[in-house]
Amino acid sequence: MTQSENRRILLIDDNPGIHEDFRKILAGQESSSSLSDARAAFFGDTPPTPVAAPAAEFELRSALQGQEGYDLVRTARESDEPFAMAFVDVRMPPGWDGVETVEQIWKVDSELQVVICTAFSDYSYEEIVSRLGQTDRLLILKKPFDPIEVRQLAVSLTEKWNLTARELRIMADLQAAEREARSYAVSLETLNRALETSKAAADRASELKTAFLLSLTQELRNRIASMMSRFVASGPGSEDELAGLTHTSEQLVSMLDQILDLSRIESGQAAVHRVSCSPFALVDDLVASMRGLAARRSLDVETRFVGAVPNQIEVDARRVSLVLRYLLEHALETSERGPIEVSVQLDQSGDWRRPQIAFSVTDRAPALPVELVGRMFDGDFDEELEGGLEICMAKRLAQLLGGDITTQSDEDGNTFSLVLEAGSLHGSDTVARTESAPLIDGDLPI
Repeated sequence: MTQSENRRILLIDDNPGIHEDFRKILAGQESSSSLSDARAAFFGDTPPTPVAAPAAEFELRSALQGQEGYDLVRTARESDEPFAMAFVDVRMPPGWDGVETVEQIWKVDSELQVVICTAFSDYSYEEIVSRLGQTDRLLILKKPFDPIEVRQLAVSLTEKWNLTARELRIMADLQAAEREARSYAVSLETLNRALETSKAAADRASELKTAFLLSLTQELRNRIASMMSRFVASGPGSEDELAGLTHTSEQLVSMLDQILDLSRIESGQAAVHRVSCSPFALVDDLVASMRGLAARRSLDVETRFVGAVPNQIEVDARRVSLVLRYLLEHALETSERGPIEVSVQLDQSGDWRRPQIAFSVTDRAPALPVELVGRMFDGDFDEELEGGLEICMAKRLAQLLGGDITTQSDEDGNTFSLVLEAGSLHGSDTVARTESAPLIDGDLPI
């Protein structure tokens, strides 16, 4: 018997002699002469015709009562070795009769093929059908019948069981293949949607970048035109006026350099270099670099270190200084009074395992509405947004450094904060400095 074939047959009859006769017919075993009476009862008065060993090889199990047969069927089903068919006698006193046995067996194995064998009129065909239903899993044979019939039934019904099982496996495989195909189709559709979304996002980013560059170009053009107009209108000016024009020219050249640097970072041609530096020195040097502009605006700049500020942080010092310079320059350009404050503190709102530091610049200009701040961040420059170019550049550079610019406004002014990861912290000092920072000559390298 091959692994794919099920030729297990269950014999349920209260007469042991009948089991021997079935074995002789289906398994080729010789029956003893002492069982002639049982054979005569099974096959009739005429002794059965000698039968050669069958070509099909069956595995036979026997049960003398219906309950015993039920237990064998249930156990076989639970062990995944079910019977293909069963020969069930109708009369099996004192327990279940054949019809009740079949009813119970089908509750645990609805696929079992059954032949009910009867020599008496215990049940009519209509009564059996009314009890068990009109089904192709049931055959009724009246005794006596020929051994060839028994063998044919065994071969046909076990083959039917195996054919049905093969069809069920094929159907299961087809359904699994269909589910896999549908899953693949859904995955493919999801991937296509993701690609479309990604492409749309890339297109949108490209559009925003193009719009930003156009706005940036226009803003630079306007500043250059304004500078040249003042220069032409003033004629030979004072030393301070020439110094102002020179400073503005240097600002524009520096900003063009930074635009190129932003483009190199975005395209992966330039890397962010994190180095260990002092936040105290970084802020003091920044304020000192703005001495000229602060003096021209007659504004004081104060520095304040809040709480425990580490002696050393790990950031891209050059570019962080540039972001803070943009913020401080914007504060100096827009404030009508002082003092302007530059403060530093550890930011406690994030993950303590990845400490963040916040550099804040507070101006003394009228509070900016949220929508105007958003326009500055987006690169929307117009006369309403004085200093918008610097804020936009600061925002973009901060994001490329892995941080961000946040804002807060009230009646005292506007606070722009650069928040970014501080890296590994080395040492910690509690400092509270509120005096005006020293203003010395020199500029931060850009």
